[in-house]
Amino acid sequence: GITMALPPSPLLLNGKTLAKTSAKTSTKPYQPPYPYHLSMFDPPITTTGTVIDSPKENIYQVALPNGKIIVGHVAKAMIALHEQIKPDSKVKLELTPYDLSKGRIVAVESGSDTVK
Repeated sequence: GITMALPPSPLLLNGKTLAKTSAKTSTKPYQPPYPYHLSMFDPPITTTGTVIDSPKENIYQVALPNGKIIVGHVAKAMIALHEQIKPDSKVKLELTPYDLSKGRIVAVESGSDTVK
């Protein structure tokens, strides 16, 4: 007859049986190998700008002090700012260091001309 060789058992190493190891349960909370505040994100760049136009309902074109024009939007939590933002309004922006062409409008400066 034909004999078939069985694959070696994963619990055998050089003919010796390995003991099954159970996962250790630790009472300590998980500690990452690095501090979270150094790895999760970079803090936003905060600047001011002047609203030029609003091509869509929630989108604004904002001119920065250096002359660059970026796209600004209002966060959903700050939806009440929409009534205050008009053309020529001074606004505070947060930009991510990874994409400097978009920004989040976080406040309307009080000294700006918002009533027209």
